[in-house]
Amino acid sequence: MLFSTYHQRFKLGSKPAAHIEALTQLRDTELLENMPESLSRLADAVIAKLEELPE
Repeated sequence: MLFSTYHQRFKLGSKPAAHIEALTQLRDTELLENMPESLSRLADAVIAKLEELPE
């Protein structure tokens, strides 16, 4: 499913700037709702580590 979505959103052979532009068209809720579980766990781990840092 991940790669089919990738192929729908991005032109193969396009430049990274085109990918960034496409991502800007998505709402945060769309990204969060469709994020692979592995990326969600990674984000949670990063947030937890950042919360441990002194300000």
